[in-house]
Amino acid sequence: MASISFTNPTSSSVLDKESTVTISWQRSPASGTWGTSVLYLYRGTTFVMTIVSNLNSSLTSYQWTIPESVTPASNYTIQVHTTHDDGGGGSP
Repeated sequence: MASISFTNPTSSSVLDKESTVTISWQRSPASGTWGTSVLYLYRGTTFVMTIVSNLNSSLTSYQWTIPESVTPASNYTIQVHTTHDDGGGGSP
């Protein structure tokens, strides 16, 4: 089964509005056919925005400048949605 785990930012990261952060992740398995990815920002369980869509899934990082419109809080998460063809039709 394919999976993605984020390596940056971490749960202890403190990020400022209008700063640029490198969002990075690891894929497992690293091989296979990865489709495109979409990165989403959530505050708790509430969708805030799409960070990037149609991201080439062969990439393992993305530079993102945090918009002024993001309200300071400690409960943000980043989610990735992607597809992976592992030969068995599986996806994360």
